[in-house]
Amino acid sequence: MHKIKTIMAAFSGSGVPECLREPAAYLGTAFAEARGAVLAVSGGSDSLGLLHLAARLSRPASVVVGFVDHGLREGIDAEWELVRRQSGALGFRAVRLAVGPSSAVQRKDSLQQWARDRRYALLVQLAEQEGASFIATGHTLDDQAETVLSRLLRGAGVDGIGGIPRCRHIGSGISVLRPLLTVARRDIRNWLSAIGVDWAEDPSNRDVRFERVRIRREALPLLESIHSQAGIHVAAVAEEAAAIGDWMDSHWRNAGVVERLRLGNGAVVRPAAFAGLPDPLRARIVRLALREVVGHLRRVERVHIDGIVAGLRGGNRTRFHGMPGSAQVCTAGGALYVFPQPLLPVAPADDIRCAEGDAGQLIDPFVGVTVVFRLAGSLAAAMPVLRRRRPGDRIVGIGTKLQARFIEQQIPTFYRPLMPVLAIEGEGVIAVPGVVSCTLPGCRVEWRIAPDSPLSDLPGLKPCEPVF
Repeated sequence: MHKIKTIMAAFSGSGVPECLREPAAYLGTAFAEARGAVLAVSGGSDSLGLLHLAARLSRPASVVVGFVDHGLREGIDAEWELVRRQSGALGFRAVRLAVGPSSAVQRKDSLQQWARDRRYALLVQLAEQEGASFIATGHTLDDQAETVLSRLLRGAGVDGIGGIPRCRHIGSGISVLRPLLTVARRDIRNWLSAIGVDWAEDPSNRDVRFERVRIRREALPLLESIHSQAGIHVAAVAEEAAAIGDWMDSHWRNAGVVERLRLGNGAVVRPAAFAGLPDPLRARIVRLALREVVGHLRRVERVHIDGIVAGLRGGNRTRFHGMPGSAQVCTAGGALYVFPQPLLPVAPADDIRCAEGDAGQLIDPFVGVTVVFRLAGSLAAAMPVLRRRRPGDRIVGIGTKLQARFIEQQIPTFYRPLMPVLAIEGEGVIAVPGVVSCTLPGCRVEWRIAPDSPLSDLPGLKPCEPVF
């Protein structure tokens, strides 16, 4: 903060207007600490404002301008020429990045998301080639207000209301910075006009088939006609919500509430993490778990989160919740399970029998389980098999169905096909790790769970510790 204030003081009387001095200091600090940077410039007023602001700063030797051509409209050559000419005049090298032929994206909202994904993919690729530390974009306070209003309409929680982050790490040691996020678009345009800079108008910004355009042209002006500071206040709420959300996420991460699973590269949040929390905070943990596993909350709406929170109150029943994209989300016994992809069905396994000279030990390498047993009494001469459960399985000496015990022990349905069962043919099940202890008099059964076994995800089945 001290460094930013020092840099801000240097801009006093430099021709940079007051509203741009903090963004200039923010970007200047980033330049001072970077090995290189990419400026995302489209030819619009916001990104050209970023370009001209960057030109007034001390910067690393490697700063390149990235212009993305999505291949979606006419007139792009003129915009590229505008960016190339202004970049060159300011001492920047400009690179045109062509997306290429687009997939036949029909829905307008999907088209904008597709374009955004491709744009960032190309900018990241350019940053990697140039050895850049960050990509700077021209997002403004207006973009922040539009984003928050759009997410509110879709039922966003605190996470969504937090809007666009000023800094986001995207991997490979590269971050995305939005230095102008606190500046109104009109202030940037006023400055560009004052210094004699022209900009291009993107025709898609007038296409009211896009939700964001309707918010920009209709909803936000209406709100500002009611209160002139509406956009500024919405952006301020976003900043506050983001800070609160970041604090909560940090708290829950430090507490380890989202546990990674060996099964399907997923994660679980145990019932204890949700205990005593109101539904809005449970929803926040759900969103945290989704981000940890999937990487984003794209297209996740309130209806999805509300359904999951309701499922957490569903007792022992396992419920699968429909989600956008490929993620699979389940609630079972008050716990939340999130997997990046749907779990594949477990193929039936052959019975595992003792080899000659190896009586008393069976190994299931597929799930990483070893069972050591010694039988006594009337079953001493029996030769158990290690297998998976079968319909109608009952427990020897008790008569209870194995299915009932799975439910009682809150074993989620997607783990049950993996559970090893020690059984005696014609008699029934005599032991299941963590579910059925061997109750036959004088008999001893010991289970050993490998560290990489998916069964070690289950409470009570800790790896490398014998389970009886």
